[in-house]
Amino acid sequence: MALVAGAQESIQNPEKVGNALKSLAINLGGIKTSAEDGTIELNKTAMALEKYANIEVAKPNGELMGTMEILTELHKKWDKFNDQTKAGLGEAIAGKYHSNVFNALMDNFETVKQIQTEIANGDALGSAAKEK
Repeated sequence: MALVAGAQESIQNPEKVGNALKSLAINLGGIKTSAEDGTIELNKTAMALEKYANIEVAKPNGELMGTMEILTELHKKWDKFNDQTKAGLGEAIAGKYHSNVFNALMDNFETVKQIQTEIANGDALGSAAKEK
């Protein structure tokens, strides 16, 4: 819910945001399986995050970072990247058709964090009833 709200703040197209977030989540999954021999390895998104953002999606214990965990770490570094690095990471993470949604998400990530906090604190539950 927080990711949708963060991206929707700029994009204002729920269908486009939804499709982009599906692509983003799949790409941030971090792994791919070889059709030839069935081996599992890091995908191009995981390799780009490691190379350009120094974020290793595969933890030392073998688990993979979750989508929110990756995006939170990336957001901490986002303003330090030049435009070329941002564009490259955006395409690696969201694909060329959804990179604008990803960029909106990064630009509005403070909104995402605020909504997450409200949900965690229970502030978002029943908010419509409180407004009456």
